Amino acid sequence: MNTDETSSVRITLRDVYDAQIKMQETLGLLAERLPAHVEKTDAAIVRVEITQGDHEKRLRAIETRLWIAVGGLTLLFVGADLLRPLIT
Repeated sequence: MNTDETSSVRITLRDVYDAQIKMQETLGLLAERLPAHVEKTDAAIVRVEITQGDHEKRLRAIETRLWIAVGGLTLLFVGADLLRPLIT
């Protein structure tokens, strides 16, 4: 048999320890940066809520105007049908 096919990996306790230290350092860096990301995310959420509320107000105003226009046109058409016999 070829030695490449039967070769195995040997992991020592030193390799495990070095990997653990490296992982701990990486987690430490992430923990330091996390509060800044949380603040940015919270600020973005507040901006979205403000914008969403503003859009909802605008949409309500447009919808109100639309229904007023629809109601006015309905009254105009009904009134025209009622007045037609009186005019002729």
